[in-house]
Amino acid sequence: MGVNNRMGFFLHIPFPAAALYEILPPAKELLTDMLAHDVVGFHTERDRTHFLSAASEVLGLGATADNTIHHEGRLTQVVVTPIGIDGELFTAQAIRASRRVATKRMVESLAGRALMIGVDRLDYTKGLPARFDAYSRFLSTYPEQRRHISFLQVAAPSREEVDRYRALREELDHKTGAINGAYSDFDWVPLRYMTRTVSRSLIAGFYRTARIGLVTPLRDGMNLVAKEYVAAQNPADPGVLILSCFAGAAAGMPEALLVNPFDIDAVAEAINTALVMPMEERQTRHAALLDRVHTESASAYCKAFTTALRGNINFLSLPQG
Repeated sequence: MGVNNRMGFFLHIPFPAAALYEILPPAKELLTDMLAHDVVGFHTERDRTHFLSAASEVLGLGATADNTIHHEGRLTQVVVTPIGIDGELFTAQAIRASRRVATKRMVESLAGRALMIGVDRLDYTKGLPARFDAYSRFLSTYPEQRRHISFLQVAAPSREEVDRYRALREELDHKTGAINGAYSDFDWVPLRYMTRTVSRSLIAGFYRTARIGLVTPLRDGMNLVAKEYVAAQNPADPGVLILSCFAGAAAGMPEALLVNPFDIDAVAEAINTALVMPMEERQTRHAALLDRVHTESASAYCKAFTTALRGNINFLSLPQG
């Protein structure tokens, strides 16, 4: 193509373990194409390790101590640069949104109950059926907590023309009816399920009022909802983040309550733990999480990757954990 400038490639989704990756018919071709770039980036050390293992297993290529691979006359540096958000900007947005009429209506409707919130695309990778099952298990296992919590799940429609996505929506509609049918009272509905897009500014206000942020994808490259939830909190009275250990964000957020989203009993227990967690512990966890949100920011991500792309051989990946 006659292009001589340096090129970078960043993968925003998880890279599979080598044993899974090599099942792909074009496994060699895909790796070769990725290694045609000067820099290949990932969100987590786990993804980089999987990629390097795949390069070794599929192409027989080793990496140097600084995670550089030599292939077909080219050196490719493999870096870890977790993407982030502008934490300060999102905090300011959440504070403003908390004063909006819609947010105040939400708070009034809770009647003093704790709000747990989930915000996702309506996508099978987000683990929503298992999440609803875990909430149902929580309500059955901890009957004393009923009426003390209200779960708001916002699921923006996605790919509605695809049969699998339509089936997912029907499944969640059914589970919503089952949960509310089993546990609702005349003045309390345990699950509020919205299948429409809600503005980011309004969601920021909802995050700030929520005692629990429930982020349990089955697999995710990063997941910025987790970081937005942390940034939106009031440090004086913060909520608790429950986060899937299979989200890339978990690598840099050990102070969250990390759960296996496939283990509905563990998620149910985590919901109860979050509800009864003392203020001091909530503040300690949140302070550490917020510090990392500011450190692994959107600008830090951009600077780190472009630094590598400019060819700085002393480039160091952003620290995690």
